Amino acid sequence: MSFTFKQFHIDDDQCAMKVGTDSVLLGAMTQVRQGDRILDIGCGSGLLSLMLAQRIQGNGEICAVEVDKAAAIQAQHNIAVSPWPNTIKVIQSDISQFITTQPFDLIISNPPYFVDSLLGPKQTRNIARHTEGLTQQQLLMSVNAQLSAKGIFWLILPTKEANQLIELSKGAGLHLQQLCAVHTVKQKPIHRYIMSFAKFACPQIAKSTIDVYDEKRQYTSQFIALTQNFYLNRG
Repeated sequence: MSFTFKQFHIDDDQCAMKVGTDSVLLGAMTQVRQGDRILDIGCGSGLLSLMLAQRIQGNGEICAVEVDKAAAIQAQHNIAVSPWPNTIKVIQSDISQFITTQPFDLIISNPPYFVDSLLGPKQTRNIARHTEGLTQQQLLMSVNAQLSAKGIFWLILPTKEANQLIELSKGAGLHLQQLCAVHTVKQKPIHRYIMSFAKFACPQIAKSTIDVYDEKRQYTSQFIALTQNFYLNRG
């Protein structure tokens, strides 16, 4: 499929994980600064890298790592035709084997999240969606190795998997900084958590909530305000 955003275009037919609300929310909410050195773990079609590139307008460096060859090639194409081809570098690699000599100021990921669940027939989709290809422990180890002393790690996970990762982070040298509960529909159970971690502890975890739809299944003003710089026809 193809998706046209305000400042870039995404093709994702070669990617196991398609463009979705989770990544758009994460890319819009992540706090990024001009000049940041950024790592996108499991970049897929390149959506998160392109969202952050738009936000820093080329003033920074983004390394997008993707293990699947077809997805990495598609990400390279999406980035090449974007306004920021020189800001983002795509590397086909298993993140556990990725080595850099300079740490990152910001790491972002919409990682595989199914734990101990039934695998499907398509291997590339299993790798993208299930933790058999990248366990939570491996993800946290990679982040700890790549994140700078003052850097921040942002990701999104379903409720159960988020709680598991928060518990694992305590033994991985990472401290929860922010926790945003995402409700697909207002007043319904929590659907996802957007989280940030750092190597340093903070006095108090910043907690927030976002509702995607209201009771009438219309986008909330909160969601529209957050994503209006990316979606067409929203401000």
